[in-house]
Amino acid sequence: MTAYATTEDLRLYLRLSTIDATAAGLLLDLAAAAIRTHLDQAVAAVVDETVTLYGNGSDLLLLPERPVTGVSAVVADGVTLTATTDYTWRPSGLLRRANGGLWPAEVTVTYSHGYTAGAEPEALRLVNVQAAGRVWVNPAAVTSETIGDWARSWSQGGSGTESGITLTAAERAVLDKVRP
Repeated sequence: MTAYATTEDLRLYLRLSTIDATAAGLLLDLAAAAIRTHLDQAVAAVVDETVTLYGNGSDLLLLPERPVTGVSAVVADGVTLTATTDYTWRPSGLLRRANGGLWPAEVTVTYSHGYTAGAEPEALRLVNVQAAGRVWVNPAAVTSETIGDWARSWSQGGSGTESGITLTAAERAVLDKVRP
């Protein structure tokens, strides 16, 4: 797994003089997995992945992983198509059939997508360190504590019933703005 923040980022965020790098790395990796799950994207760069899509009789198909960084092959009903002449593509994942053509029932696309390491949107780093930091400080997701007549409560980022790595509504909103 690949985190979008470093153990040093987490140490500085938590204002600690030292940090257990193994535990911090695990929390950052788990938080990054929660980010990828929310985005429903691999995020990391992948070169020449082949997928089969099913056309609906329109001139548009949406590639599942974004951002798209290149399309190296498109085969529609067994016929290899030519870029710009037969189709165009956008980083947003849109694959458009050119010249008024429509996509047939089955289309095989070989394409590259994702971000190279270190080129991910900065929002991923922000959410990564926040989610990992929250679990570092409060691993059991305790929302209140009472000792005798003294009581203290903390805000609940999620539904208030989760423990472990979860994303708050605010973190999900940040990620939704950078969703490729």
